[in-house]
Amino acid sequence: MKTVLKRKTWLFLCLIVIVPIQVLFAKPTGWIDLGRAKVSFDLPKSWKKFEKVMGFPLLFTSPQVKGARITVSVTPSDVKNFGFKDTDFSNNEITFKEDALRWLGSKEGKVREFFPYKKEEWSKETIAHVYGWKYDLGGTTFIERSMYVLCQKQVFHIKTMYKEKFNAKDQPKIDKLLKSFKCQPGANL
Repeated sequence: MKTVLKRKTWLFLCLIVIVPIQVLFAKPTGWIDLGRAKVSFDLPKSWKKFEKVMGFPLLFTSPQVKGARITVSVTPSDVKNFGFKDTDFSNNEITFKEDALRWLGSKEGKVREFFPYKKEEWSKETIAHVYGWKYDLGGTTFIERSMYVLCQKQVFHIKTMYKEKFNAKDQPKIDKLLKSFKCQPGANL
């Protein structure tokens, strides 16, 4: 009788602890068909997924904190069978900076800093070339990263943006979301 009670108690404790922990951290999006590709992410709890909104095929947003939220956009490219796994994209850093400065100048903003180019391996099949910067616009400091991601010989542009004051502490969540990225060829490839 004591053994049965111990097993039931242990099972009950597991359910109380493990199930909420799984719900707390992430929920798989399942495969999202973007036409040229299918993608999947582990979305942090309370984040929302939007398809075909504001010109983006896929957009994720965090819950709003004091009027601010994190946005992550995902756009597959038309490039097929591109093999930049071993390519160094650091030469493109100058072009990234010039384009960013041109855009920010048209908005009368100010650059705070550019982050150095990084090549990241998110998984065995997924390589990201990452550029980023911090800038002031309208009295608010933004942090933005642009990633050109190779997955299954397809190229994706993934961009993250948030207000530094409210969301800088969430960078580990963003990184975890990005590194959970998976892709498959789509019907229109």
